[in-house]
Amino acid sequence: MGFLAEPGQIGNGVWKAVSSNLGNSTDLGPTGVPARNIGGFLFPAIPAGTPTTIIPIAFPVTTAGPSPQQEAVEELQILAIFALAGLIWMLPWACANGNFCCMCCKRFLSRRLQTYFCLGLVLNLVMISCVIAAVPDVSANDVFFKLVTILEILCDKLQELLTQLTVVVAL
Repeated sequence: MGFLAEPGQIGNGVWKAVSSNLGNSTDLGPTGVPARNIGGFLFPAIPAGTPTTIIPIAFPVTTAGPSPQQEAVEELQILAIFALAGLIWMLPWACANGNFCCMCCKRFLSRRLQTYFCLGLVLNLVMISCVIAAVPDVSANDVFFKLVTILEILCDKLQELLTQLTVVVAL
């Protein structure tokens, strides 16, 4: 018989270990449910044999979002950084077409325009990333989907305008 011997024989220790791991051990009697603390709520210990009733308790999965004022401030910060990024991209155009820069700056920008745009790209990415990281309730995913929504609205308006233009030109 060896390892599969009945209790009281040679393999009693092994049989005990196997039967307790299988969950059908008679050594463990019903003990009830121990006290537990879940989400700051203390569930009391329930002795074995006590009739119970299941009562659903709602636990908050997420925290409340920011207040409308805080959300508006955060969106304004994101809008301001995108406006600054656009200003950085438009700086060579404003400098070349206006009287804002001296001749040496115009020459410098015209000769090194590729370098300026590469540095502007890096600077804009760093600025936008820092602002998104600093604002607690805005993620890059939120910004991306807001930009997609704005692009969708612009495309819809442009489609309406082009449809009206074709009707006017066709008449």
